[in-house]
Amino acid sequence: MWLYQTGRWSKRQIVLYEYQPDRRMVHPKDFLQDFKSYLHADGYAGYHGLPEDITVVGCWAHVRRKFDEALKSIPEKSRAGSLAEKGMKYCNRLFVLEGQYEELSAEERLKRRKEKSLPILKDFFNWAHSFDEIGKSAASEMLFVMCWNRSAIFARIFWMAVWKSATTGPSEA
Repeated sequence: MWLYQTGRWSKRQIVLYEYQPDRRMVHPKDFLQDFKSYLHADGYAGYHGLPEDITVVGCWAHVRRKFDEALKSIPEKSRAGSLAEKGMKYCNRLFVLEGQYEELSAEERLKRRKEKSLPILKDFFNWAHSFDEIGKSAASEMLFVMCWNRSAIFARIFWMAVWKSATTGPSEA
């Protein structure tokens, strides 16, 4: 099942479900063949083969969910100060800012994202890229390592899309 929905600032609100028997990228490519704008999407690789007229922007809720899953996998007494908690804090700071931008025009939202969100985003990705040797972490976080690796990979693959979400005005990401 494919879901297409206009953004909250669209004059005409539309939600469309398209049944397809599989998740092959040909389906959104066919459906969106005349679309030329921003596509707010999860990290599914099928969106990466869309025409250049479509700018795929990433969803921070999907990034945050990976850190939430990782945090829940750590014993409660070990969560404070963990890498998963730090990743969640970065995401939460961005969510707070997005809440402040909600009623702004696209132009003002873009301006605020560049002023306030971009520094946090740069810090987040510098931090995430610093963990190439995460397997050397303490034994208390061994269970977390499995989840972290998935979170870090997800964040790195998603890098360009979420970067665009912070540097483009119309996006709701």
